[in-house]
Amino acid sequence: STLPYVMLHVIVSSMPLYFSSSHFLIIAAFFMLFLADTDRRPINASTHVEMSMIEEARILEYSGPYLAFLKWSGYMKQFLLLVIFLNVLVFPWGLSVNHSPISLIIAVVSLIIKMLIVGLIAAVIDTAISRLRFFRYQEYFSVAFVLGVLAIMTFQYKGF
Repeated sequence: STLPYVMLHVIVSSMPLYFSSSHFLIIAAFFMLFLADTDRRPINASTHVEMSMIEEARILEYSGPYLAFLKWSGYMKQFLLLVIFLNVLVFPWGLSVNHSPISLIIAVVSLIIKMLIVGLIAAVIDTAISRLRFFRYQEYFSVAFVLGVLAIMTFQYKGF
């Protein structure tokens, strides 16, 4: 998709849009949903550890090549969500524009650096925030939903 390039063009032409409150709210909402979808959310059940993780409970009855494919699909989903989060919402800079080998290498290196930054932030959140009980999933997801709705309302009200 060309969405990262469109976002890069919009941000370069209108820097106040990047630093607007609606943009920060949508980044926070997407990051919360990213943490929840990749099982890095600060929520834990009072049951067995594997049963509290959605991704881990899905693969309990598989082994061998089927387990490898399921694990690989989970890693690919996490990678794609992270790339969308980084290159569309947070850091749309460092994209390859002219497809020369040098710009592709710069794009890959910048993507790795961006992933390391978000990985460190996710690790800090994972270790620093105390775990919530299983019945509080709704509160976590409702906060992300409200942040998304507030981002839309702020964008509609202020224009950016």
